[in-house]
Amino acid sequence: MLKKLFRNGSADILVMISLELVFVILFYLIPLFSTLEKIQRKADGYQYEKYFEVQFASYNSEGILEVEGEKGQELSYHDFEQFWDKLEDISTGNIYLYTSIDVVKNVSFYTGKLLVKRNEAVLEKFLDAGDEAAFAISPVLDSYVDGEYIQMGDVTCHIDGYLTKSEQQICAFYADMEALSEEQREYFKEEIYQTFKEGAMIFYLAGENDISSAEEVFRDICGSFHAETEDVTEDISTQTSQEKSVYSMINKYALLLCLMLAVVNAVNVTQNYVKRKTEEYAVRKAYGYTDMQILLINMKNMGKDFIIAIPAGLCVLAGIHSIEKNMFGTVYDNPFTLVQILCLLAAGIAVYFLTQWFALRRIMGIDPATIIQSKND
Repeated sequence: MLKKLFRNGSADILVMISLELVFVILFYLIPLFSTLEKIQRKADGYQYEKYFEVQFASYNSEGILEVEGEKGQELSYHDFEQFWDKLEDISTGNIYLYTSIDVVKNVSFYTGKLLVKRNEAVLEKFLDAGDEAAFAISPVLDSYVDGEYIQMGDVTCHIDGYLTKSEQQICAFYADMEALSEEQREYFKEEIYQTFKEGAMIFYLAGENDISSAEEVFRDICGSFHAETEDVTEDISTQTSQEKSVYSMINKYALLLCLMLAVVNAVNVTQNYVKRKTEEYAVRKAYGYTDMQILLINMKNMGKDFIIAIPAGLCVLAGIHSIEKNMFGTVYDNPFTLVQILCLLAAGIAVYFLTQWFALRRIMGIDPATIIQSKND
């Protein structure tokens, strides 16, 4: 059986290896590059992010929105609390708020980053203290630290750790509002309310998945409280979209290069296969076989190699994943759906037919008289 399958010896083996290489690249390198890109994104920040400057409108004495030339009333704390509670309706991404907190009463104000609503993990880029940290600080607040605690205005907070160096350049502390005590949460809300009355606030919507629905809900909430919302992502984002796309572009070009090399290799191996069969095909031409008939014979012979290459390639992938799991304890993400897998198989089949097109060109160039004469000489 094996002798029949590999009757062309090394030529069959080379064809199978070249086709296996294509499948390994399609089914291994794509998940690999996808995982590496996710790791890089976590180092750079969330994949999706939006910054919004929110400014609440004021009202006149009749409860009508302030118009030019009229003195408006301040936003009530009751309205602010309603706004705050409404943010719970956002179910995708995380919502952060940048605000100033009075660390030393009426003396020292420091900018903090507050996690208002958590729908997914906090990235390692932000916290050395870990995802579960309720409160973390920057070294700029070390002078206010007493053991493991720090006095933040009227409340005492336990320090769970520090912000990362990149975050230390942006803010002095971080607080997960949902993880704080009721007393701490109320104090921070009162401080935030005072800031809201005095001017605009910066909200940061971010997530690893698409946050367009969260953005829509957020804008609707702000609109229902007559708050002006301006997208300021381009102004204050810590990394430009161009910079973020560089790594992704490198990944895509590297993957494309690997795939092109694999395809070129498959074409060269096919050319070599036809070259080895030149004498046989020349004789067949001499007996009246057309180029297309010879191509069909070639496709049949190489087709069995293609069919064998698929399960062989899958076995190679399973072996690679097993080694990775045993050595590193991790397995690369599999970003494929059933439809995508079928598309990749179709791509593999397309590569096979591409190699046969090159085979046809070489078959068409075979001159029976020249080949047979050179053999007799």
